[in-house]
Amino acid sequence: MSIVMPIVCTQCRIGPYARLRAALYACQRCGAQRHVAEFELASCERLTVEEGRLCIQRDRAVPDLFTVEPTHGVQAPYLRATLKRALLHELGPLAQPEQAEIAMRLRETTLTDRGPWSLTRAELGTLVVALRWRRGRAQTAVDPHVERAHENITKAIASAYASAYENDLRAMQEGKGAGQ
Repeated sequence: MSIVMPIVCTQCRIGPYARLRAALYACQRCGAQRHVAEFELASCERLTVEEGRLCIQRDRAVPDLFTVEPTHGVQAPYLRATLKRALLHELGPLAQPEQAEIAMRLRETTLTDRGPWSLTRAELGTLVVALRWRRGRAQTAVDPHVERAHENITKAIASAYASAYENDLRAMQEGKGAGQ
C-alpha cells in the first residue's frame, strides 16, 4: 500500500508546491522556491506529482497514520466547514490550543477536495469531536444524497479513529504480555 501526501510550503505552511521547471518547485500560495535536492526523504519515500502538486509517496504503511478516502465531492468542504464552525463558536468543542491548531492545519492543507487523506490519531480525534458537535447542533433538513455523503465520511473517520484506538489497545496488551 502506498500513501500520497501533498508537500506543504516551509515558509507559509499552507500552500502546496507546483513544478516551476525541471527540479525546481514553487509554492502556489507565497511563491517560495525549493530545489528537489532540498527535500529530505526517508528510504521508503519518493517525490511524485499528483494533479500538478508535489507530493511524497510512501511505499509502505506508516505506523500511526490512517488513510481516509473521500467518496463524494461534498465531503471535504463539509469537513472544512465543520472545523470552521467549531473554531468560530465560543463554546465550541475545540477549546484546547492543540485541537485548534490541528483544526486550522486540517482546514488549510490536509483536507484537499480529492483524497486519500493520511491522518494522524490526533487529527482523527479532532475531526471526530468536531463532527459530533456539529451533529448535535444540526437542525435543518439537507438533501438526502448530500446527507448520505456526510454520513459516509463521518462513518469513515469514526472507523479510522476506532482502528487507531484498537491499535493502542493491542499494543498495550502485547506490551503487558511481554512484561510478564
